[in-house]
Amino acid sequence: MTRASVVKQSLPGGKSQDIREEALNGFKAGNYDILVATDVAGRGIDVKDIDLVVNYEMPFVIENYTHRIGRTGRAGRAGNAVSFLEASDQDIFWDLKNLLTASNQTVPGELARHEASKAGAYTRSH
Repeated sequence: MTRASVVKQSLPGGKSQDIREEALNGFKAGNYDILVATDVAGRGIDVKDIDLVVNYEMPFVIENYTHRIGRTGRAGRAGNAVSFLEASDQDIFWDLKNLLTASNQTVPGELARHEASKAGAYTRSH
């Protein structure tokens, strides 16, 4: 895929169900290479051949993270998930570190060393 051939579509939760379904159908048909979505795409969708999930913003709870990355590597296929973390995400660091460890994934050094990943579960104030 060349840079010029990339076609993207968004699937935010604020759009009507009809518009979201139209966007999702276009993705399933191969009309789009990149799907930009909120947690609305984390559950209840079945799109095959997703190789990469990028979490530009981490979800507030680990269950949503699990559902988001579950879009890749389905049916025995390998896939990748990349997540951007920042200090404001520290409430999920402990859960993320434990999830990565339990699934035999690499825990990045910055995450492993962060105090919030050692202190136990945090509760978000949102």
